[in-house]
Amino acid sequence: MKKTDMQVPEQLREKQQEIRKEDKKSLPKLLLFMLCAAIIGFPIGFGMGYLGKNGIDWLPETLEQFWMISALWIIPVFALLLAVPSLALCTGMKKAISQLGEEDDTTAEKIDRRLVVSMLLSAAFMICLFFGLAVILAVCDEMSGAQLLTGLAELISGLTLATIAQKKAVDLTKLLYPEKLGSALDLNFVKVWEESCDEREKAMIWQSGYQAYRTTSAVYPLLFAVIALISGSFSYSGLSIDLLYRAIDGRGVPLYAFMLKAVLVFLSIAAGFAGGEVVPLLVTGGTFGYAFASVFGLETGPYAVLGAIGMLTGGTNLPLVCFA
Repeated sequence: MKKTDMQVPEQLREKQQEIRKEDKKSLPKLLLFMLCAAIIGFPIGFGMGYLGKNGIDWLPETLEQFWMISALWIIPVFALLLAVPSLALCTGMKKAISQLGEEDDTTAEKIDRRLVVSMLLSAAFMICLFFGLAVILAVCDEMSGAQLLTGLAELISGLTLATIAQKKAVDLTKLLYPEKLGSALDLNFVKVWEESCDEREKAMIWQSGYQAYRTTSAVYPLLFAVIALISGSFSYSGLSIDLLYRAIDGRGVPLYAFMLKAVLVFLSIAAGFAGGEVVPLLVTGGTFGYAFASVFGLETGPYAVLGAIGMLTGGTNLPLVCFA
């Protein structure tokens, strides 16, 4: 029998039609995505090439002026936008939990969602808090003593506020689910909390971790581009060994260099783009040692070396080997 005369099973024919329908439905979305990527990517790529060829000497100065003006406003603004709403969401929750009936699942779910949003806001505020610290460190050379004290007071107040917000949300969650264990102030809180979860909740935790991994993988390239533009340099990509050399030999690095490098290393590993840990540890530690010595008016070279060794020691847990 010839191939053209063979009878195609009905089930196979239906599957082929289903595939064609799916392709027909997905193709316009794919073409639209490619078009948007070209529209967005072309000017970005052209702009990066232009800046790389013609220089961006004007950008660091402009950014420095902007950060100098906004440095002491960043933490208070994020406190109003994130920390205050986090605490507001917890208001009245203790009374609502105490009035819950045994079968009032709808209200319990609403309370649970509010507490989840509260914890997310407080966690976001903690991240923004350290961003504010990085900005203050970046322009601290231009600040007066009173401004530095104000920045320190903002940092301490912000950390306190974030801790209170997170602890309040956790304590209310424990009231809502009495089987949950662990204090928000305990260094082993995550481990103790996870051990008190049932199998379904543990599966949800792992699923959430995977979703976080996917989100980080998508956000990382964009964040890297933003940091490269803000810093006016691509020195933070790759090994960044030049940053370590500059910190040691006295040529100097920005005081916020260790924070930018650490953030990119953490996000890179979380996103699955790990290309090594040892050299980034040395660079992060060395630039931190340089920043520490600069702030306190000490000789930067030796402290950069000590910072690099100390960071490597902590990362590998091999103090004798690293210092040898």
